[in-house]
Amino acid sequence: TRVIEGGEVDLVLSDIKLRGEGDGTDVARAARSRGIPVLFVSGNCPIEAQSLAIGCLAKPYSDKVLKAALEALERRLQGRAVKKLPAG
Repeated sequence: TRVIEGGEVDLVLSDIKLRGEGDGTDVARAARSRGIPVLFVSGNCPIEAQSLAIGCLAKPYSDKVLKAALEALERRLQGRAVKKLPAG
């Protein structure tokens, strides 16, 4: 969360489970308080976490799927229609 508070961040990609204090939902709350969108990348995205993020990308994922997810997020953040969601 220190990076979120101290720098310019356009998007946060975070797993739900993190080492150390807190977890991905804490990171998402910190990002949301600063207007920064969050994409969870997790093997399990619980319902309660989904309200904190713009989306959830299931692990494992390929580079191609990650790129497609980022492109879909960019379209959505720009207010444009997302024609097709990527797998995962």
